[in-house]
Amino acid sequence: TIQVPGVYYFTGNLTCSVAGTQGIHIVTSDVVIDLNGFCLTGPGSTSLDGIVQAFGISNATVRGGTLKSWSGTGARAVSLWGANNRVEKVNVLSCASGINCGDGALVTGCQVQDGVAVTYFYGLSVGNGSIVRDCIVRNCHAPSSFLRAIRVGAGSVLSDCTVSYCTSAESFTGIDGGYGSTLERCAVFDGRSSGSSSIYGIYLNQGAQVAKAAVNYLYGNGSTAYGIYAEAGAAVKDCMVNVVSNGGGTAVGVYAAYDGRVEGNTIRDSSYDGIVVNQNCPELN
Repeated sequence: TIQVPGVYYFTGNLTCSVAGTQGIHIVTSDVVIDLNGFCLTGPGSTSLDGIVQAFGISNATVRGGTLKSWSGTGARAVSLWGANNRVEKVNVLSCASGINCGDGALVTGCQVQDGVAVTYFYGLSVGNGSIVRDCIVRNCHAPSSFLRAIRVGAGSVLSDCTVSYCTSAESFTGIDGGYGSTLERCAVFDGRSSGSSSIYGIYLNQGAQVAKAAVNYLYGNGSTAYGIYAEAGAAVKDCMVNVVSNGGGTAVGVYAAYDGRVEGNTIRDSSYDGIVVNQNCPELN
């Protein structure tokens, strides 16, 4: 437990072998944990969170190392619930979920790989008004529930991030953009769901926008598979969707609800519709 503000450096690899425990519990604001290139390893399927911040605490930074085997039910490798936290150049390996931050977060240069969830899986999730850039979620799976590889809250900015080789048993979303968020130069590659729910390469909530993104090889087995799904007032510009297939029903390259905008996009080999637009939504492709 960290109770005093300050900078804390790892000087070697640490392993927690005690079941039902957290790795590091932060209970004060203004803390920096510098992994210093080392690894914090958990006890596997019996773990709680790897690094967790108490509610109401803010201004924590976790940087420069690896968290591995924090894979208990509902566990996250890094869980910083408060505001204005940072996670920089952190690798997450074989955990039940990856990195979770509250509002005003900055997450850069992180990778979440080889995760398997007992229930749902979140690779990287941040609250409102956050910035996420240069991050990767790869080869992560929710074999009995849903998967959200990357989720950003309202008014957030996501750029230069990639999701690849992820699967779920129920609903799948590669990238979930919150209300009024901005997504740029991101990619989703080879996402799959075996369940009856819809599957989304990129999902835009109301007023969000995505530009210069790519969705390649999306395979569903439910009601509908969407390369990019845009709610009311959202915009999709200069994106590419390549191969959207759905064994259980409809497959759509780009879907835009009312008052949205679809411009300059390329759709290839969607097994049902390339672009579907609703009322008051100009299609300028």
